[in-house]
Amino acid sequence: MIYKIPTPAAPDSALLILNPAAGKGKQDVPLVGEHILTVETEEPGHATVLAAAAVAAGWQRIIVGGGDGTLNEVVQSVAGTDVTLGLWPVGTANDYARSAGLPTDLTAALDLAASGPGTPVDLARVNGKHYCVNLGGLGFDAEVVRRYHAAGPVVKALGTKARYWSSIGRTFLGFRGLRATITFDDEPPMVVPKLMLLAFGPARQYGEGMRMCPDAVLNDGLLDAVWAESLNAVELSKLLPLVYEAKHLGHPKVKARTFRRMRIECEPAGAFHLEGDLKGESPLEVEVVPGAVRMVLGPGAAVAPPTSD
Repeated sequence: MIYKIPTPAAPDSALLILNPAAGKGKQDVPLVGEHILTVETEEPGHATVLAAAAVAAGWQRIIVGGGDGTLNEVVQSVAGTDVTLGLWPVGTANDYARSAGLPTDLTAALDLAASGPGTPVDLARVNGKHYCVNLGGLGFDAEVVRRYHAAGPVVKALGTKARYWSSIGRTFLGFRGLRATITFDDEPPMVVPKLMLLAFGPARQYGEGMRMCPDAVLNDGLLDAVWAESLNAVELSKLLPLVYEAKHLGHPKVKARTFRRMRIECEPAGAFHLEGDLKGESPLEVEVVPGAVRMVLGPGAAVAPPTSD
């Protein structure tokens, strides 16, 4: 694996950390700008290593060529630095790219990533060690992620959306909810006898277009949480399609709020995911890290309007 990164050739140089498996590995890097060096990841977790080496070598602009998972890996090493981070959304779902308002044309997106200004955006820090740039989840959606990654070759051949819905269907058969105690900020603990799912983070959507936290703002210093309580299988099956249109927030068993800190304890322990990758089990502690990454955003980004002096 590549661990060493050369120093930048010029002050405006950008390092493109490209996941060659993203989007089935079919993307070509267009000729944009004069000072873009490309390095490719070779295995899961490699993007974190490459980004750390790039920061140490003095790179001021790093471009992520991949989806939400590759972006998450790079953020682990870039958080808290003055690096400007661009995203070339050539992954499968590219959910963060939609919250960030990035162009759908890939050449335009790379041009923006290579030259656009950085805007400080928030991250979630989970259990003191994992950063989340998009959304994480506990309960039903984490079980869906587990089954999604465990799918056999026949299901995988059907494509990502069919694979995702197959995972949802199989989760219906085995998941019955969790007894959860949730504490937001300094408020008294809240007991949820049957927590079906809970999504949290600084951005708006996951699961290839599921707008779970449609009101999230990337730079407001707050995280969003949306959860569903006491749903039976029929209610859940009717609710999930509504998420794609952000109509689920009107459901009487769906709750939403913003927070700075959250703690979740579950019986039995529940798995959680960040950006679609399983990271562990509850208990779970989540806190906002305001302005932790300088991200290149597009004109339609979900950001707070500038304040006038």
